[in-house]
Amino acid sequence: MGQPGVNAQENLARIRALMEPLSIADPETAELVRGLLLSKTRLERIPRLAEYGIKALASETAFGKAYCLGMARILDEPDRRFNLYCNLVNHAGREGATLGKLVAESMPLAILSGKKNMGARLIGAIYSVKKWSTHAMERPLEAFSWLMHRDDPDSAAAYLHLVRVVFHQSMTYHQRLLFSQLLPKAAKNLPKARRCFQMQALAKVGKVSLDCIEPLCDGLEKGVHLLDKEALEIFTDEGLGRLSHSRDAAMKFLRLESKLGADSFSSLQVTVSLESNRQVITRYLRARTGKGLNVKPIEPLHNRGVGRHTLSITDGRAVYLPGEMGFFPDKENNTALYKALARLEAGLCEFETYDFDLTKAVFACRARGLEFSLPETQSQYSDLFLFLFEFDAFQIARDLFVALEHARVGRLLLEKYPGFAKSAFPYMIAEMERILEQGAPPMTWLYASAALGMDMEKFHLDDDVARIIQTSLNAFQSMEGDPPDVHQSAALTADLYGPWLGFLQSWYGVMMAKDLVTEYQPMQVPFGRTILAGGNAPMSENDRRAAQLMAKLSQMGVYALRSDLKKRMDSQHGTLTEQDLRDLIMQPPEQGATEPQPLEPEQEERMDFSSLRDSGDLAHSLPQDDDLNAPVFWYKEWDHNSQDYLPDYCRVVAASGLPSHGEFYDASLKEHSGLVKNIRKSFELLRPQGLAILRHWVEGDDFDYRALIDYAVDRRMGRTPSERLYIKRVKQIRDVSVLLLVDLSRSTSNLAAGSEKSVLDVEKEAIVLFCEALGAVGDSFAIAGFSGAGRLRVDYTRIKDFEEAMTPEVKQRISGMAPSRNTRMGPAIRHAAHVLSQVPSKVRLMIVLSDGFPNDLEYKGQYSIADTRKAIAEARSQQVHVHAITVNLQTSINLDLIYGGVHHNLISDVRELPHKLPRIYRTLTR
Repeated sequence: MGQPGVNAQENLARIRALMEPLSIADPETAELVRGLLLSKTRLERIPRLAEYGIKALASETAFGKAYCLGMARILDEPDRRFNLYCNLVNHAGREGATLGKLVAESMPLAILSGKKNMGARLIGAIYSVKKWSTHAMERPLEAFSWLMHRDDPDSAAAYLHLVRVVFHQSMTYHQRLLFSQLLPKAAKNLPKARRCFQMQALAKVGKVSLDCIEPLCDGLEKGVHLLDKEALEIFTDEGLGRLSHSRDAAMKFLRLESKLGADSFSSLQVTVSLESNRQVITRYLRARTGKGLNVKPIEPLHNRGVGRHTLSITDGRAVYLPGEMGFFPDKENNTALYKALARLEAGLCEFETYDFDLTKAVFACRARGLEFSLPETQSQYSDLFLFLFEFDAFQIARDLFVALEHARVGRLLLEKYPGFAKSAFPYMIAEMERILEQGAPPMTWLYASAALGMDMEKFHLDDDVARIIQTSLNAFQSMEGDPPDVHQSAALTADLYGPWLGFLQSWYGVMMAKDLVTEYQPMQVPFGRTILAGGNAPMSENDRRAAQLMAKLSQMGVYALRSDLKKRMDSQHGTLTEQDLRDLIMQPPEQGATEPQPLEPEQEERMDFSSLRDSGDLAHSLPQDDDLNAPVFWYKEWDHNSQDYLPDYCRVVAASGLPSHGEFYDASLKEHSGLVKNIRKSFELLRPQGLAILRHWVEGDDFDYRALIDYAVDRRMGRTPSERLYIKRVKQIRDVSVLLLVDLSRSTSNLAAGSEKSVLDVEKEAIVLFCEALGAVGDSFAIAGFSGAGRLRVDYTRIKDFEEAMTPEVKQRISGMAPSRNTRMGPAIRHAAHVLSQVPSKVRLMIVLSDGFPNDLEYKGQYSIADTRKAIAEARSQQVHVHAITVNLQTSINLDLIYGGVHHNLISDVRELPHKLPRIYRTLTR
C-alpha cells in the first residue's frame, strides 16, 4: 500500500494532507474518496483530484461526488487514460452538471474494462442520447453499468453500439420514450450466454427500421432467444426481407405472430427451454415415483457448489435441469436429453438414494466385517456427508460412492423398466465413449463398466486398471439385499476404499493419502451427473428437525434413526407425536452392533417426553374428540425465517358449531330493539328496487313517449331531432356475499372494560344485529368462528353456511359460540377464502372480527404476522376482499403490519361494536 519505502501510517498521513482542501469543501465525499485511495500509488495526482472535484462540487454536489470517486478509481491508470477521463468529464460538466455526473460515473467502468474502444463507444452512445434530452440518458447508462458490474464487457460494448444506432436516428418523442425503457430492459433480460450477439442483431434491425426493434424484442421473449448466432442472423434477415412487401408483415414475423415467422423459428431452433418441457417432465416424475417432485432450473445451484458442467441433479425433492438445453445440434435430441436426464434422476428418488441413514450405513459396514465408528449426527450436515467425511480422501470416497450408487440404481431401473436400455442409457453411453476417447482418470473407467455396463475390453486398459475394476465389479455383483439399498452402496464404498486408495497411490506415484488428495483427478461422469453429498447440500426442514431431535433423545439415553424420524414426519405433514416417538426409539447402538436393539419394556414405560412437547419438537396427539364427520383440510403456511411456504402444514377441522338452547339471540334483539329497528330501516334502503328505467337510448325495450313529443316538436320547429327515443328496463341486482370470521380464542372470555359482559358476549350481540341487517338487505352471508391449538388443530367452526337460512338451529349455534383455544389466524383465513371463492358473487367480502394479533403455540411475533399477511394477500388474489375489525385492544399496536393501512377498523371500546359493525358493513358494500 502506498509508494515504495513509505509505511502505511505515513502514507495515510500524506493522503490526508493532500486531501485537506477537499475535506474542507465536502467532508463526506472526502471520506469516501480516502477509502479508495488507500490502495493507490499515484498519490501525486491527488491535488488535481481535489482541485477538479471542488470545482464540480460548486456546480452540483452529486456531480462533484461522482467526479471525485471516478478519479480515485482510475488514479493508477496511465497518464493518457487519466487525462482523457478528466478532459471528457470537464467538457461534459461545462454542458451541464447532469451530463457531467453521468460521464463521471460511467467512464471509469469503460476505462477499467481494458476493452479497446469501450470509452469511444460510451461517449458515442452518450451524445447520441443527449441530443434528445440529457435526462433521457440515465436509464440507458444504468443498464451499461449493470452489464459491467456483472463482468460482461462484450455485451456492454454491444449494448452501447445498439444505443448509438437507435438514438442517432430521427425519431418521435414517443419512440424516444419507448427506446429509453425498452433497450435497458432487453439488456437485462436477455440470457447472458447469447446476450452479446442478440444485441448485435437488434442493432442490425435498428439500422434498417426502428419499427422492427420492439417486435424483435417481443420475439426474443417468446423464444427467439433460443436461436444460436447463425440461426438468429438468418431469422432476422428473413424478417427484414418482408419490409419491402409490408411493414406489418415484417413486424408480425419477428414477433412470431405469423405462421411464416413461427415456422421459420421452428426450423432454425436447436436449443430447447426447460419451461417448454417442464409440464411433461413433472407429470412423468410424479406419476412414476408417486412423490410430489418438482422440476427446477439448475443454474442457482451453480453458486452453491454444484459444478457448471453438471446438467442434472436431484436432492430427493426436486429434479434440477438446465434452463436451456443446447448440447446437441438438433432440437429433437436436446428434448430427448431433457427427458433422459429426468428419468435417471427420478431413479435416485424412486430407489431412495436420499433416504440415506448414517446408522444404517454403519450397520451395513459392520455386517461386512468392517470396523466403522458411528459419527455424531449434526443438523447442518446430511448423513451422507458425515459418512463420506470419515474417509481421509473425501473426494475419492465420494466418487467411489457415486459410481456404485449409480450402478445400483441403474441395475434396478433396467430390471423394472427394460425400456431404459433404449431411452436414457444410450445418451449416457455415447457421452462416456467421447470422454474415454479423450483420456480419463481411472475411476471414470469404473463408472463406465459398473454404472453403464460398457465392455472395457475394446479400450485395451492398463493391466492394473483392469484388475482393480474387475475386483470392484465382482464386489458389486455380490451386493447384499433384495433389492440392495443405498446403505449397501455405502458399505461397498467402505470395502473398496482401501484397495482403490492403494491403487491410486501407485498410479499417481505418491506415498501418503494427503499427497494423493492434491494429485487426484476427479471422476468424469457423462453430463456431470453426481449426487449431492457436499457439506452445503440442501436438506429438507424435516431432515434438520430429525437431527436436532436425535441429539435431544441422546441426552435422554435413547436413540432413533434419522431416516425413520424424517419418513414419519414426511408422511404426517411434518408432524411427530409422542406415540410416533415411542414406535421409533431404541437402544443407543453399541460398538460392533449390526442392527438396532429395542428398548426394554420397563425402560419404555419410564420414558417422559413432556419436555419435547413443551419445546415444540413434538405435537400433541391428534385430537381424539374430532367430529369424525367433519371435513379436514390441509393448508400451507408461510415460513418467515426461510422465506418459503411449508406445504400441507396446518390441519383445519371444519366442524359445525354446537347449539345452545338458551335465549341469547332473542334476548339480544329485545335489548337492542331500538337499534334493530333503525338498522333494518337503513339497510332496507340498500335493497334494489326491482326494475330501473333508463331513458334517452338510441335503442331499447320501448319508446320513450316524452322523447317522442320532443321529436315531433323539433321537427315542427325545423330543428334536427334527437335519435334517443327509447327506454331500457334494467333489473337491479345487489350481488354481495360476506363471511364473518370470528375469533374464538380464550382471550375473548375476558370482561369488556366497564361491563359485566365478556368480549365474546358483546361480539355475539353484534353478530345478532349483523344477521338482522343482512336479512333486511338480502345479502348472502355466512358466519364462522376459529381458534387453534397448534398447527394440527385449527378449528373452523361453521355457525351459518351460505346456503342456510336463519333457522332456529343457526340462532342456537350463535348462542353456543364459546371461547376455545388460541389464535392461529393464517389457516383460518385461507379456509374462509376457500369457502368464499366457491360463491358465485361479484362482490365477496370477508370480515375478520378479532381482539388482537395472531398467537398460537409456536405461532408468535413476526412469524405469525408474516403468515397472516400472506394469507390475506392470497385471499385478495382470489378476488376476496378482507377487512378486519379489532376490538378491546388495551395496548397500542400497529395493525397495518397485517391488514394494510385502510383495510381495518379499531374499536377500543367493545361495547360500541353492536352499533358500529352494521355501519362498517354498510360502508364497505354501499
